[in-house]
Amino acid sequence: MLLEKAWAKVCGNYENSIQGLCSEALRLLTGAPVERIEHLDIQEVWGKIFKAYNYGYTICCLAEKETKPKVKLDDLDLFSPYAYSVVAAYEYDVEYGTARLLKIKNSGTQKWLGMFSDTSKVWKDELKEKTGVKPGDDSTILISIEDYLCYFRTTLVCMNYSEFNSKSIKGKHAFGESSLINISVKSYGTISFTVFQFNQKYVGRSESKEPSFIRFVLGKKRKAHELIYNKFPIKYIEGKTGYSEYTTITDY
Repeated sequence: MLLEKAWAKVCGNYENSIQGLCSEALRLLTGAPVERIEHLDIQEVWGKIFKAYNYGYTICCLAEKETKPKVKLDDLDLFSPYAYSVVAAYEYDVEYGTARLLKIKNSGTQKWLGMFSDTSKVWKDELKEKTGVKPGDDSTILISIEDYLCYFRTTLVCMNYSEFNSKSIKGKHAFGESSLINISVKSYGTISFTVFQFNQKYVGRSESKEPSFIRFVLGKKRKAHELIYNKFPIKYIEGKTGYSEYTTITDY
């Protein structure tokens, strides 16, 4: 209840807090960067989700009606525009190959009737025991990565691990100008840099407050003893562009 009130205050009122992406709340409440994984390549999507789960990150996914195949959707109960939570990721060797499964918290009220449901014939007792799925428990959905890509459009990963901490710098410059920010990092680890611009949800909707086109380039100062230091003192790491509300680059 307190989080709900806090989020409504950030959004200006309760009405503004109703719609939006879960990434907005995760990013602002935790300060951690959020990676958006588009469902284009099954190997890449599975690799990122499995890695995020083992790192202990918060994982959400979005299901939208227009992305579903023409099946009996009412029974599958995946119309919901709300966010679903991915609570576990499993990879097991089975008779027919490798089973890559996701356990998802069921935000709906109906039963999942696809593969690995209670009525599915692909179930094995050993697999049920390993995944902790109990017969008749509709609070979670166990779904293969293949079906997951059919019924869910996007995965959002909030990189809020236990030792995470964040710092922010507020900047402002006129259209066409750029800013150079020099940051000193004193320890090794995974570092994410996010450029965040206003969201109309928080500042009030206005045609005069449209998001700007972002050009975000991350570089690293070379060591003075490097041969090309005098000619190229900055090593390019990655660059991103676009009108997105937030743009993140992570350096490992």
